Amino acid sequence: MTALFEGVGIALASLRAHKMRAALTILGVAIGVTVVMVIGALISGFNKGISDMLGSLGPKTFWVGRYWGGQDEDPEDPDPWRRRPPVTIEEARRLEELPTIAFVVVDENTLADINFEGHTLSAINVRGRDADWPMIEGGHIHPGRSFSHLEDAANSHVAVVNTKLAENLFGQRDAIARRIKIGGVPYDVVGVYDPPPRLFGDGDHPK
Repeated sequence: MTALFEGVGIALASLRAHKMRAALTILGVAIGVTVVMVIGALISGFNKGISDMLGSLGPKTFWVGRYWGGQDEDPEDPDPWRRRPPVTIEEARRLEELPTIAFVVVDENTLADINFEGHTLSAINVRGRDADWPMIEGGHIHPGRSFSHLEDAANSHVAVVNTKLAENLFGQRDAIARRIKIGGVPYDVVGVYDPPPRLFGDGDHPK
């Protein structure tokens, strides 16, 4: 204990003898601690701001594809993305295996004629998707339902049409269980999709 008290006394004497150096040292330590705390608070606030911004945009859903468009397009080559290979089913499944990915929905898009009882609508946007597609689109399906995972795996000829297409094809009649032809292939309608205003226009969503 005597040695401890002697050490404390020597330290205090040194501080008294070098007051300016001691003050500057204490000031430097205080500034360093303050800077570290401020930087930590800024980083934490930045991370929270980004998280809140992404949260306000809705589900954390990202579209992956080969298309690219913007203001810097080359007028001599306006569609360079056409030379890029499309994303394959195997690549999509590999994405789904990543630990940060909840699920992947494969989306195939084309145009086709749709016929019902002799009434034909030409060049309608048709999208083939996995059974999880309602989880990324929002909106709701009523009446009816979407196709199931079993129907998806079996490549069943069932379709979900949006409200505008249902009105154009069926008028005031119930759309459920109606048989339509998409590109000449028969499909049974199992549901009517009411999309959010910002997502879809004309077209349907068959499997």
